[in-house]
Amino acid sequence: MKPQKTPQRTQRWSISRVAVIIGISLVLMASSYLAYTAIDMQAQQSSLR
Repeated sequence: MKPQKTPQRTQRWSISRVAVIIGISLVLMASSYLAYTAIDMQAQQSSLR
């Protein structure tokens, strides 16, 4: 039984999980922003016509 080695592994795992969650959230925000800008551009083009 060596309880000193387990918390280090859990900390690394939690840090990696947080990094993955942040990356996914950034990708979702970027994709939604691009979609919103594309829809806005289409609306402007339709209004110009």
